[in-house]
Amino acid sequence: MNKILLQGSITLAQIFVINMDGYDYRVKEDIGENIIRYIYKWFGKEDSDETQEAVDEFRQHNEDCRYECYCCGECEGHNDFPENKPS
Repeated sequence: MNKILLQGSITLAQIFVINMDGYDYRVKEDIGENIIRYIYKWFGKEDSDETQEAVDEFRQHNEDCRYECYCCGECEGHNDFPENKPS
């Protein structure tokens, strides 16, 4: 279940982040991280290493979305995306 919880929480947070208009992207990332923390808290894993791993994966996903994507799986090594936003 841990792998499913990891991928599910990151995917849910990413869907919220993608669909939130009118917010700075850093604020969206904070909201996404809070969603992940809430999900892990709900499953009784608050402040665990697993929670931090999921948050780190979410951050890494948003930094390196050109290489790996939980949302669609279609991202590849493209260089034509703005550096300040994930693709």
